[in-house]
This record gives sequence, structure tokens and C-alpha cells, in this order.
Amino acid sequence: MGSDPDEALICALMRAFVGLFGVVAYSISRRTREMAVRRAFGATERRCDDDVH
Repeated sequence: MGSDPDEALICALMRAFVGLFGVVAYSISRRTREMAVRRAFGATERRCDDDVH
């Protein structure tokens, strides 16, 4: 099979990917709630889109 450095590299890359995925998922969930609150307080869809871009 692979050598120890190769296995360590694969493990490190997998951990980095999982961490990045977690950060992106958290950010998306926060933005989704933020947009819901804005819409509940009367923001138009266009205004929400403008705030995102």
C-alpha cells in the first residue's frame, strides 16, 4: 500500500476539505436565516439580491 507520508497527506487533505465544507455550510445557513429575517421585515427580493452581490 502507500507509505506513511502519503497516508498522512491524504488524511490532512481530507480534514482540510471537511473543515472547508463546514465553514461554507455554516456561512450558507447564516445567510439563509438573514435573508428570511429581511424578507419578514419587508425587504423586496431585489433588495436581498443586491445585498448578497
